[in-house]
Amino acid sequence: MQLSYYEDGLEDAETDGKPGYLHLLIPASKPDQNLCKTVLSAGILNYPAPRLLNWNQRFEDPNLVAGGSHIGKISGIKAYLDGMDVARDSDLVLMVDGYDVWFQLRPQTILDRYFGINRRANERIRKELGDEVVRQHDIHQQIVFSCQKRCWLFSEDDPECYAVPQSSLPHDIYGPETDTDIGDEKNPYIKFRQRFLNSGVAIGTVGAMRKLFTEAMVRAEHDPNFGSDQKIFSQLFAEQEVAREALRQQSLSNSWWSRLTSSAYSDERIGKFKKEHLDAVQGKDLEFGLGVDYESSIGLATVFAEDDTEWLTPSNKEELDQANAVRAIDTQKADLGTSSRMLLEPSHLSGPLNASPYRANKHGPICRSSLMCGLGSRRQ
Repeated sequence: MQLSYYEDGLEDAETDGKPGYLHLLIPASKPDQNLCKTVLSAGILNYPAPRLLNWNQRFEDPNLVAGGSHIGKISGIKAYLDGMDVARDSDLVLMVDGYDVWFQLRPQTILDRYFGINRRANERIRKELGDEVVRQHDIHQQIVFSCQKRCWLFSEDDPECYAVPQSSLPHDIYGPETDTDIGDEKNPYIKFRQRFLNSGVAIGTVGAMRKLFTEAMVRAEHDPNFGSDQKIFSQLFAEQEVAREALRQQSLSNSWWSRLTSSAYSDERIGKFKKEHLDAVQGKDLEFGLGVDYESSIGLATVFAEDDTEWLTPSNKEELDQANAVRAIDTQKADLGTSSRMLLEPSHLSGPLNASPYRANKHGPICRSSLMCGLGSRRQ
């Protein structure tokens, strides 16, 4: 399957006349029935043969989360990306956790949604930062991580919680009490929208992912006492957003029109970001093209969102109608146009798993509810 991609997330592009490839990476160090489910579901849907990273490695450090497997996840993916030729920097990498993800969507649908997420994110970025800042600093989204409801491991005063963009989901998606703690003891976040990074699933260009994982590895080596990839990527996402705001404020201060109208001083975003955090990012390259999948259209992180889904029997129409009615889901099916083409990553393995190029179907029915159609993550 040949992959056409968006060079800047907005328009079709070609790179030296060469097609791009999709690479599937799965960090997994040992056999497990849940790993079999991940690999089997990917194979059924015709994903490229996965690369299992860190196989047979032992992670038994009692001082690190999961014995150090989270740092191993970062180092394993970084090593794979470092081994790729820079000529393949526009290829796409899909990374999923090996023991808690099931594939439910075919590759082309995932790719179309990835491009759509980036297109909408780039439109938002231009509106927030201004065309000059975006153009001057080459800011555009290239990486999409899965998304969760809770700002995990941090407090409300940390940039990981306050500095990241608001969710793009409707402000009343859970009714008038959306983003409110309604006192549910079982799940205090039942009414909250997805907003914060979850590291279970990520997709992005090879070049952007290499830069991100290189910086993540530096952070992991400097602060190995906790060893959480979730913590590290959340920090990088937050620092990127603070750095973008610092660039925006600098652009405003340099604008004679802003000084003349004092619009820079009536800007509500200026009061949102803390001065010490803005000062801390000065002079640092923290642009990773990193964003999150607010609508869970690529991957659903079920942590803190267990009540957003339900096990159903597709042949039971009464059960389906009842579930759709409760969640106000449009039961109408849609044909998703897939104008792009995709090539499977050329495998170095021998045997039946060896991937060969083929053309994907141009149209395929999907259900409108993104929460029911993505990669199912049972992370944390």
